[in-house]
Amino acid sequence: MQTAPLDQQDTAPSDRREFNRTDFQTAVTAIHVTDNSKGEQSVVTFRAWSQDISPAGARLITREPIDCQRLYLKFLLPEIGDRFIEAEIVNVGEEVQKTFSGNVRRMPAYGVRFLRMVEDAEIEPLLAAADSPTTQQPQDQPAD
Repeated sequence: MQTAPLDQQDTAPSDRREFNRTDFQTAVTAIHVTDNSKGEQSVVTFRAWSQDISPAGARLITREPIDCQRLYLKFLLPEIGDRFIEAEIVNVGEEVQKTFSGNVRRMPAYGVRFLRMVEDAEIEPLLAAADSPTTQQPQDQPAD
């Protein structure tokens, strides 16, 4: 697998990295929270995959682009169990994969920096909001 940067800034080696990253591919559950213009929150969960990981961050691959800066991530790692980590996206790239049939598949890739471990009490309402079906407000009924 190769990673192709979207812009030239991603090609320069970073002297900011404090920890070496380890190749580690695992499933990641991601939660994205947005506020709309009415002040209402929208909570979306989706699947991502880690490409590498370090104590300070990771590189994630997704099927669809992510339109946010902060995420809550749960890695399939026994060391952290069911804990979520708040993370911010620090760079964007593209993962280029060659399929068995010889086709090329391009998927969004994100470098994320870990910010903090999230307490269960903070994440549970977000998970409940993501799992609840969207309900529509009933339309006004004419009076009899």
